[in-house]
Amino acid sequence: LAHHLRALGVRPHTPVGVLLDRGPNLLAAFLGVWKAGASYVPIDPSYPAERIASMLETAGAAFAVTQEAYGERFGGFTT
Repeated sequence: LAHHLRALGVRPHTPVGVLLDRGPNLLAAFLGVWKAGASYVPIDPSYPAERIASMLETAGAAFAVTQEAYGERFGGFTT
């Protein structure tokens, strides 16, 4: 994941949204974001789409790691 994020343009200290259900994939996402040198912005996917968009905008997160189903719901985030 870290290599993929870097290939997408994630640089050190870049905020990356993490919208995943609790489980092993959530831990892997946090570790991948850290390894890429970025900072993660944990967001509960059960929040309304408007709130998530606002949180990502406020944090300055141009990237998000999420599940395919949530990516469609929240406007096609890059996974």
